[in-house]
Amino acid sequence: DAFLPVPAEPREIQAVVHAAVRRARRRTAAEALAHRLTLLSQVIITVQTARCLGELADAAAAGAARLAGTPAVVFVIGPDGEAHHGTSRSRLALSDAGPHQAAARLITRLADRRAGVHSTVVPAPLWPTGLFRPGARDDAHLVLAATTEGRAQVCIATPASAAPQRGAGNRATGRDGLADDRRPTAAFP
Repeated sequence: DAFLPVPAEPREIQAVVHAAVRRARRRTAAEALAHRLTLLSQVIITVQTARCLGELADAAAAGAARLAGTPAVVFVIGPDGEAHHGTSRSRLALSDAGPHQAAARLITRLADRRAGVHSTVVPAPLWPTGLFRPGARDDAHLVLAATTEGRAQVCIATPASAAPQRGAGNRATGRDGLADDRRPTAAFP
């Protein structure tokens, strides 16, 4: 992509090489962003076509896993308090409903504390074992969307150890969410 007159000074060669490397990095970054945006558009379409809260949770979990490159669990707590969950791994992997119910209770308590979108990390002792990986005890990074009463609450959960690096989330804000509270959540009575 560059033209160098022969003979060239070493500084001139170095400047041309650095410029070519910068262009290649920008092109690679643009291609990666285009790929992520394509994935995001596919996820949005899948989520928007969900016909019920259960399908919404399944579609959101699969989409979050594709975007984050990590296991994901999504909980949708309906206006009636009924919890629906979706997971990016096989439903057969965790057939006991107890862990999902425990997580849904925790999410409901967290979401009831404030409206809007926020994120937090729940330490492994408070998060049910095996929701992300069989038998694994992980801290959970939660992104909660709580609205006014009478509307569904949504929580996207991924392992905290696999949380996106700064800048890997929302490119418009440079943050992973609208509010980001990465301090461990205190125990609830």
